[in-house]
Formats: sequence, structure tokens, C-alpha cells
Amino acid sequence: MNYDHIVSHLRSLNYRAELSDWDGKLVLIVGVETSQGQIELIHSCTDELIGIPAFFVEDDGRFSELAHVFPPPIDSGNLCSICVGDSDSVSVNYDAPPLAFEDSVKRHVDLIERALEDPDWNKNELLREFSANWSFICPISKKAFICAATGPFEKMDVYSPASGKSHWADSHFIGLTPGTAELPESSSIASINCIKSRAKLGTGFVLPLKDLQPCPRKKEEIIRWLIDMLRGNDLPKRAIHVRDKQFWLVFNAEIPSGKVWFGVHLQHGRNIKRRLPDLKSVHDLDGWKVEPIADWGLSRTPNNPCANRVHGGYRGNMAEDTRSDQGGRR
Repeated sequence: MNYDHIVSHLRSLNYRAELSDWDGKLVLIVGVETSQGQIELIHSCTDELIGIPAFFVEDDGRFSELAHVFPPPIDSGNLCSICVGDSDSVSVNYDAPPLAFEDSVKRHVDLIERALEDPDWNKNELLREFSANWSFICPISKKAFICAATGPFEKMDVYSPASGKSHWADSHFIGLTPGTAELPESSSIASINCIKSRAKLGTGFVLPLKDLQPCPRKKEEIIRWLIDMLRGNDLPKRAIHVRDKQFWLVFNAEIPSGKVWFGVHLQHGRNIKRRLPDLKSVHDLDGWKVEPIADWGLSRTPNNPCANRVHGGYRGNMAEDTRSDQGGRR
């Protein structure tokens, strides 16, 4: 792909465009003057056009809380990826790369400007993409959590992954509620309802939320975010009086696109039974390890034996990423 032609075309449109080196990789940098100040877009050059030309933006403090803008784990710099659609939903002019880049730059700038100028729209979009953002901060090596629940407060017994089994359902933690045993054999959870090959590890709770704030952007922010969120969503007293070695909290809340499910795992550094923390301040979690977990909701109703999985997140590195399709983050 001839990037010299692309640079010339973008310059003819009054963009500041140039080719540069970024940690040994050729990149296209496009500077754009907007009503919100200058935005500098960075594209990792590729040999051919295989989708929407993707751009990163170097965060200067304005972009980290914007919808559809994601901070990928890049060692050098503070680059955020941007999702403006994918090749299945957006027309791409493969025969004229300069025009494809012109369209992509406009889409990226329009998205960023709208998110900066309209806080209400930005918050609603952040809530719509909560599941994708949550899965982004979940540890890749962390086992997912499976439970069958309808949404109201419920207590669960939590069991380990099945010993010696690798089937997707058998290889994850499972939370069984009193109502789980009543599910029909046609339910998705019926085939994994047997706990003979599992060890009981702790206690879980299904906790409905009245108010949900956008997902934290980094795993390190999870404790402060959790405390702030629970200020408007008090834990039931029957939950905070329970003692165990580990706890799984599975939350659900209404968002503009429906209901979202997600969870956190709490484990104290000393392997003894303790009461579930009050979660009123960050000091309540001193000595506790708190990690976000992906929740796989099975059979939310007895007559609907389907599975619903949290969507995966884009975990790309610009130095390694040669894809132009950012749609996987939607």
C-alpha cells in the first residue's frame, strides 16, 4: 500500500499528515484541529488494506473516559484504540486506499468530538459497552464464573472447576443457588450440575444493582470503583454476616441495551474463614485480593436453556497489531 499517496491526499484535505517511526515500526500520524483542540491519530502501517484503517490516539487526559476508546496494554506510550465499526457494518473503499483513509479519519474525529461534547451520550455509550469493557480488565488466565440466576438477591455455593475435565463448562467455577436444583434436565446447567468432581471453595451472591456507573478502565481501579458503586447499592445484611474463605459477587443491572452481568472475586491473604467485608471504604478490603471476573449466565429462566457470555475485549498491541478491524471491541 502506497502511504506516500495517502499522506499527499490527507494533506490536500488540510490534515497534518506524516510518516514516522514508533518503536521501530512505521506509522502514519494525522493531526486534526477540532473544536476540542488538536487530536493526533496514529495508524500502524500495513502492507494491504483489509478493513477500516485503524487509528490509535495518544491519551493526553481527555480520552481515557470516552466511549469506544480503549487503552490497550502497550508497554511504551499511552495509546488508546478506537472502535468506529467493522468491515461488516461499514463500507470500505478497497480500490482507493486514500479515500478509505479519508473516511476513517473523519469517523474517528467525529466519534471523539461527540463523546467530548455530549457527556450524556458518552455515559450511555459507556454503559452499552460495559460487558466488553469489563472483559477487557478481567485477567486472561482467570477462569470464568458460571451460574444460573434470574436477577434478584440469591446466595450460592461456589465450586471449583471439575477435576481432570477440559469441557468449557467443566473447566470454570460454578455457583449453585437453591433454585438451580429445580431446573429441568433441558437446562444448560443440567449437564454440569453434578458436583462430585468439584470442591466447594466458598460463597457467592447474586446482587442486583439500582445504579451502575461505567466500567473502570484498569484492573487497578477496581477496588475504588467497587466502593463508589456500592454507596448507592447497599449489600443485604444477610450477605455481610456470612463467613467463608472466598467470595464471588455477581452483579446485574439494567443498561440502555438490556441487562448486564459481571462479577468480582474476593480472597483474603490468610486462608481462614472471614466475614464478607462491609465494602464501605477501601480500608475494608485491606488484606483482600479483589479481581474482576467474567460471568457466564446460564438459564436465566427455567424455560430458556441458552447460554449468554460476556463479550471478549480487544487486547492488541500496536507494535504487533496488523489488523485494521477494531470491531471486536463492540
